Amino acid sequence: MGVEHALTVVPHGKAGRFFPFFLPASSSAAGGASMHRARDTNDELALPLATRSGGGRRRATLGFMIAAHPGPSEAELIAHLNALPEHQKGEIIEGELFVQPRPRFRHARANAFLTHYIGGPFDMDEDGPGGWWILPEPGIELPRSPEVSPDVAGWRRERMPSPPDEGDPIRLVPDWVCEVLSPSNRRWDIKKKFPYYARIGVPWLWVVDPPAQTISVRRLVNGAWTIVVEAEGDESASLEPFAAVDLPLGRLWLPSKAP
Repeated sequence: MGVEHALTVVPHGKAGRFFPFFLPASSSAAGGASMHRARDTNDELALPLATRSGGGRRRATLGFMIAAHPGPSEAELIAHLNALPEHQKGEIIEGELFVQPRPRFRHARANAFLTHYIGGPFDMDEDGPGGWWILPEPGIELPRSPEVSPDVAGWRRERMPSPPDEGDPIRLVPDWVCEVLSPSNRRWDIKKKFPYYARIGVPWLWVVDPPAQTISVRRLVNGAWTIVVEAEGDESASLEPFAAVDLPLGRLWLPSKAP
């Protein structure tokens, strides 16, 4: 059997362990081809969403990346992305496909909170400051990165006077992005997305950490992130670039579940 690419799945939380898969040369890029399992150096079966350990099988709850040696084409990565089941989401950034579960409750609620309290006054509300387009989990298409999806992103209307036509992707770098950290995406966000956002020139980055109950506001200065403020606690906060409104942080943080 000919081999076209050797795809590597790297589950988070298992740093340094590689799980090779082989895509037959005869398979199409339609995403429906079967993936043939191989064994890693520890002779455990490599499973995309589950790992075999100690003779048993356990479900993986964290995200994983697909890289390749040599690298797959962008069309192949898009085919894998399009073939993901409904309960997973993926991004393709600079030739890497990252797959993770759909946001869980606290992550999703943080997204909704920011979309409401930022998107309301700066986008939706007639009596707010306005001047922005604010979108949750937008699909952004950039060179070598055909699917970039921040948790929340914003564009100044002076740069994007009107939205793309129906069905067209967003091809403009955002003016602000916000990422909510969770176990499934923390490493990917910090190691891959934050440096990527700096390289493409996103001016503002918010990092929301629900367990720590903090919002880190970062501004791009000379190509690197500078922390402007770390907001925490239950007090209201006015945070750039949306300092015209107060964010009621006490409504964002949820109490930990009782043991």
